[in-house]
Amino acid sequence: MRLRHEALPECALEDVDLATVFLGRRLSAPLVISSMTGGTERAWAINRNLAAAAERFGIALGLGSQKAAIENSALLATYRVRDVAPNVVLFANVGAVSLNYGIEVDDVRRAIDAVAANGLYLHLNPLQEALQPNGDTNFRDLLPKIAALCRGLEVPVIAKSVGSGLAVRTAARLLEAGVSAIDVSRTMILRSISIPPRCCRSDSAASTITHSAASRLFPSGRATPAIPADSAPTFCRPCRG
Repeated sequence: MRLRHEALPECALEDVDLATVFLGRRLSAPLVISSMTGGTERAWAINRNLAAAAERFGIALGLGSQKAAIENSALLATYRVRDVAPNVVLFANVGAVSLNYGIEVDDVRRAIDAVAANGLYLHLNPLQEALQPNGDTNFRDLLPKIAALCRGLEVPVIAKSVGSGLAVRTAARLLEAGVSAIDVSRTMILRSISIPPRCCRSDSAASTITHSAASRLFPSGRATPAIPADSAPTFCRPCRG
């Protein structure tokens, strides 16, 4: 995202309001501290510091992967931050591939409840798992399990790309499976936008989805994503207008 300089804003600085509503929760600015760490003594201090900062500035916080705490409940304390951030919009976190390694919907629900989270980050990291020693590399048939997870939870699920990007077709499949939003680090794609119909679902739909998501995050128009002219969205006739 690039913020274009406006040399003639025709408003006072005090008129600028960055507040927004994200998944039904009000934020002071459209920012999320996203999924850093957990499960170690040092992570306990890091998570609490991040949570205190998010609480102070009214932004959201995503915890690091809670797989360690699901497997060993003694590590839960390294993720718990509600005592220092009672009002922060907080997201629990598990890896999608863990659904192929014994983690069930009830396990995820308990992980959410254990940290009093408002939602769930479901991270997608096949490249990371494939490259790291002893990674979880069975990625078969995850989409129906993601859909079942979305149906089985009472909180929104955000699919999170972990540094390697996410294809437009994959985003569409995830939204159809029931995720409420997709975090691709630079932009948050919200389920409330329209998924392009199959006739329009080509690579050119990328800018359509990104631009629509940004317009939801920034309804005032104060921040606008820069979309190159050569990637402008194209539509078939039923989609125009």
